[in-house]
Amino acid sequence: MQDIDVFERFSQATTHSAIAGNKLGLLGYSSDENSKVDAEEAAIRLCLTKTHYTLPNCKIIASK
Repeated sequence: MQDIDVFERFSQATTHSAIAGNKLGLLGYSSDENSKVDAEEAAIRLCLTKTHYTLPNCKIIASK
């Protein structure tokens, strides 16, 4: 439940912050084609493209 609250807070932030992933967590879109490492790298790339380059601030929610 805490991860969902963090997801909602970062999704609604108006600052140069971004979150990559979804309510199911970072590995929610991981499959046989997308390994854990691929999912993590994709989340980091997405997060960095959504933030301002001078002050990247990413929060990545990972499922267990």
